[in-house]
Amino acid sequence: MTHVTVEANALRTLLFCSVRYAAGRQTHMPNLVQEIVREHAIVLSRKDREQLASEIETMPNLGDPGIDEPEWRRFIAWLRVDDPPPR
Repeated sequence: MTHVTVEANALRTLLFCSVRYAAGRQTHMPNLVQEIVREHAIVLSRKDREQLASEIETMPNLGDPGIDEPEWRRFIAWLRVDDPPPR
């Protein structure tokens, strides 16, 4: 695997954009993005995590109500933990 160095601010922006892109999709993308965010959560402040959680909550469509939506709800809860555990 090739490793690339990315500034924390750029990674933070990519994480936000990825979540916004993945929300509402009914593919493997939401789960993949959630795992990537968990893996790199160290670059997200408490305020960033709350903003992401709020944005997800207010999205009109979180995908399939029986499959995707419960995963997003678990992800929102994870974002709102004071110090979320990795993965």
